[in-house]
Amino acid sequence: MGETFQLYVKNTSNCQGLPLQTFERLGQEWIGESLRLPFGPADEPRRVLEIVGWTDLFTGRPCVVHVARVRWLPSVQPEITGGPDTPQEGYLIWGGNSGVRALDPNTEPGPGTDHLPPGWGYPIIWVAPEDVDDLPSDVRGVAGYPERDPDGLKVFDCPSCGTGNAVIEDEAGFRCRQCGQDFPESLFDDWRDDLEGDPTAPGPVIKWDEECANPAESPSDELS
Repeated sequence: MGETFQLYVKNTSNCQGLPLQTFERLGQEWIGESLRLPFGPADEPRRVLEIVGWTDLFTGRPCVVHVARVRWLPSVQPEITGGPDTPQEGYLIWGGNSGVRALDPNTEPGPGTDHLPPGWGYPIIWVAPEDVDDLPSDVRGVAGYPERDPDGLKVFDCPSCGTGNAVIEDEAGFRCRQCGQDFPESLFDDWRDDLEGDPTAPGPVIKWDEECANPAESPSDELS
């Protein structure tokens, strides 16, 4: 199991709080002043809103926002504390002790929220693995991609830009979802040959030489 951390969000005018929850880190953590996310059903026009962290310091103010690929671990009594009944993998967006806030100038303030900027408050925002493309490119570049592609197939770290789990195989060959670099099918032939029917077997660490466009396997510790 990877490193775990706990998160608690207070009940404030920004949002209803969140009881103490435990998460396991599955990748690196992105931290910034804000990020932009689309909201609304996927089959309808979606609105892109700015997300900021929120703290109750000085009656409420923005703070940094964090994103990480995590495993949300169930608590002993999820029916009381909330959270999943079984471990769930996804992307956690969190802010300060009062959660996060989606800034929306088209909303009217609710009761007791006149002092807050127009928008919506949430204790956290959870992005499912299949919706990873909703995250901004720079966030995906740090947090990485899910360990399986949308069809459940093996993925690879990109030898060109280094983004975790970004390379997928499609009809055209191997392609990085982050930087757009295409790779020849032969690049991962050794991994496929060693599978012997096991789709969970790890692949080799690949170093990509863009000048001569020749792949060369390199020891894992050289890229750690």
